Amino acid sequence: MGDFKGSVTISRNSNDEVNLRIHDSASGIEFVDIQLTLENYAMLITGLSRVEATGEVRGLDKVGKNRVIEKRSVVCPIGGYDKKVFQQWLIDNCQEEGWELNSYLGSQSSMALSDKGERVLNYSVTKYVEI
Repeated sequence: MGDFKGSVTISRNSNDEVNLRIHDSASGIEFVDIQLTLENYAMLITGLSRVEATGEVRGLDKVGKNRVIEKRSVVCPIGGYDKKVFQQWLIDNCQEEGWELNSYLGSQSSMALSDKGERVLNYSVTKYVEI
């Protein structure tokens, strides 16, 4: 892996834990989230190394890659008004190989009626490509 460009955020939550998060600019993902006690954070910023912490690492396979998002529309043959049913239909019928399906249908433009009165679902897909 080569050079890295991103951002670091340090914040304190309501449990008096300090969170250190690392965000990759190219992929747009937060791939490290570390929790520290206030005491351990104070020790860290005053020069102590290898301070004990817990955390989560995710999405390392996407770090340093460009995120590509494309919009899609599909006519949905089922009726009703339950967004959860439509989301499941998208998952079951619209997953494309090599793409991550975003089945969120909560925005105002996510569902529409065509000129023919058919229900149209507007969604997006994402993939990460080498720079």
